This record gives sequence, C-alpha cells and structure tokens, in this order.
Amino acid sequence: MDTQNPTHRQSDGDQKYFLIRGYSFDLYWGYNEDMKTRVMIILFGVFLAACVPLAAQTPQSYLTVFGGIHHHQVAGTVEEYVFGENDFPVIPAHNGYLLGFSYLGAIGKRIGLEIDARYIGPANVDLEDPSDGDTIGVKAGPHAPLTANFLFLPLPGKIRPYLVAGGGVDIFLGKGGTYTSRYGYEIEIPKPTSKERFDAEAHLGAGAFIAIGEKWGVRLDSRYLWIFDDGDMIGGISLAAGLYLSL
Repeated sequence: MDTQNPTHRQSDGDQKYFLIRGYSFDLYWGYNEDMKTRVMIILFGVFLAACVPLAAQTPQSYLTVFGGIHHHQVAGTVEEYVFGENDFPVIPAHNGYLLGFSYLGAIGKRIGLEIDARYIGPANVDLEDPSDGDTIGVKAGPHAPLTANFLFLPLPGKIRPYLVAGGGVDIFLGKGGTYTSRYGYEIEIPKPTSKERFDAEAHLGAGAFIAIGEKWGVRLDSRYLWIFDDGDMIGGISLAAGLYLSL
C-alpha cells in the first residue's frame, strides 16, 4: 500500500515519523496494486457464486447471530524501523469484541455455502519507538469482514461438526486522529481514502451446530484468518458463539 504520510509536529522543531503498518490501521500501502485488484476480483466472484445457490437451493438453511472475540496477532517487526520514516514499526497483539450474522444454505447432505458479515470493535494499543523507547497510545480499528464460505458437515444429527474455508474482504472503518507521544511529539494520523479501506481476507476454521429445539440451537465457531496487507499475511483468531434458526 502506498503510504499516506502522517503530519507530525513537535514544539521544539524536531520531527518524528512513523508508518502505521498492519490491518488494524490499514494506513501503510505500498505493494503491487494490480495484484491486490486481481485478488479482490477473484474473491468478489466467489462471493457472487455463493449467492446463487443460496437462493436456488432449499434443502436446509441456517440463520445465525453471534458474538465473540477476535485476537489480532503482532504486525510488523523491529527490523522494519526506519528513522524519520517508520519510527513505530510494531503493532502489538490485541483483542477486539466481535458481533455478526450469517446465512448458510445446505447443498445436499454435507456441503453448505455461507455468507458471513462481522464487525470487530476497536482496541487501544501502545506503539513504541525502538530507538529511544518513546510510546504513543492509539486506537486500532474497528473493521468489518464480509466473506463467502464453504462448509463441510460430515455428520447428521443433533450435533453437526463442520470445517469451514472461505475468503472475502476486510473493510477498515477507523478514522484519523491526533495523538501525543510520551515524549511530547504530536502525531496526526490521516483518515484513509476509500481505496485504502479494503484488504483481501482468507480463513480456515471449524465449529459445530448443536440442536436444542426442532428449529433452533447453538452454534460454536473458530477461525484462523489472514489479512493480505502490504504484501504481508497478518494473522488473527476469531472465537464466536451464537444462536441459529433453521429455516
């Protein structure tokens, strides 16, 4: 991703710079935009392909609402520190709450196609300048993944475990802001452009539908995901539980 250079000011006339790198902030752009566009087109095609059988097939379907937690793994490394360009290279691991809903259409007895929309809330994180120990407290996120998924449900019955694989787009919803570091530097993070808000996402996971009544029950879901940001794959883990209605 092409970097939007933040504006930095300090009262004594010196300046300190950083690039917020990672999908929590989505402000550091600089990898092949053609490659990113191709990935987004492919994933959008998968999304549309999933919508067709969802409307056409009616063996069984599940509507789920859920909540949980998403763990963002560390993004960036100390080795990426560049004085005057990337003074705060590492975004530490942090957690955000998760809310969402999904619609699953079963195709036959063991295969399902799902549309899934999630909202992952913001979290406060501290970034550190490895050269002098200066820190700033900033807000990461929020963001909203929208994905199309394939589910494999091998067993019938009241407890239906499944494997899930899919992908889509992760939409950054955060705004810009101005922050002051511990050493008194004032750092302005610009609001990202519309193009900078979108990253490709892919994930694998497992879960289970647990029937309680004839038409409803509990769903448990776990996923490991990758965000394709600046040519890197940034990982995360989502754990969710919710209620489903069988339609």
